[in-house]
Amino acid sequence: MGIEARKDELLFLVSDLAGDVLTQKRVPFDKKVGKDAFLTLLIQGAKEQIDVFKGKEKKFLGIGIGAAGLVNPDDGSVAILSHLSNWGSVPVKKALEEEIGLKVFVHNLAAAAALGESWYGLGRGRKNFLYLSVTDGVGGGIVINGRLYTGASGTAGEFGHITVDDHGPVCTCGNVGCLETFISIPSIIESARKSLSDGVSSAIQEIAGGPDGAITFTALIEAARREDKLAYKLFTDVGRYLGEGVVSLVNLLNPELIVIGGDLVQAGNLILNPVKDVLKRQALEVARKSVEIVFSELGGSASALGSVVPLIEEFVASPLD
Repeated sequence: MGIEARKDELLFLVSDLAGDVLTQKRVPFDKKVGKDAFLTLLIQGAKEQIDVFKGKEKKFLGIGIGAAGLVNPDDGSVAILSHLSNWGSVPVKKALEEEIGLKVFVHNLAAAAALGESWYGLGRGRKNFLYLSVTDGVGGGIVINGRLYTGASGTAGEFGHITVDDHGPVCTCGNVGCLETFISIPSIIESARKSLSDGVSSAIQEIAGGPDGAITFTALIEAARREDKLAYKLFTDVGRYLGEGVVSLVNLLNPELIVIGGDLVQAGNLILNPVKDVLKRQALEVARKSVEIVFSELGGSASALGSVVPLIEEFVASPLD
């Protein structure tokens, strides 16, 4: 079973060893419920998925979790998202193992998605590649020589917290000018609202069908594709910021592939073209020519699928256990 724990939603997914999804369910939650209620939702959701297969001779190898937060590799606890810092460390591994009795593996959301791409997505057969996730936050997963690299304390890949502007907005992590404050979906929408409130002429509100509060990422994409100047510039700026971050990664790590996932993929070439333009201008030629940049094809299930990979690897290594 794979579980994806996002900002305001849990995705429960059961797959077979080939990665085929047998069943899945999304469960929204409000951060106001608190840590204990969150753990209860997590446990109940996992039990419900197990109950679906009672009497059907299905054996669960365990539970994998991809969580939006910093994962402690020693005990599988998670500092769930910076906007829930008052929750402290959430013992997701301990709670699930005690209540359900199955082995639990925990990874950061983007790291789990990188595993999903490595096994079931565009990263298959690639030894050195990066996965960049851009939705409410910005994260990264690093695969080196075919293995997930998590760093000394499990936090490798925090791509969104590279500082790109010393005078930029305050990030939810407490730093100033993080890349995430410029290219995350909420940041893009907020930039649009600010420009509109400053009197910039645009068709965004008309397309969104309401005031500034009704603006959605989908509406911004539609406006940009209709050649609305404000919307188009927003995506060009986002692509430039993302491209500058990608240049640093390409020069530093020399990957053969970069997979971009998360909600940002909906923007397609509005984002990809400026990223490639920046890469062409600024990256080292040898490194640039050896890297391919693509959008993930796994949709919203990359992290949940990837979170089960450690379970499958362990089973393959010791099937009798």
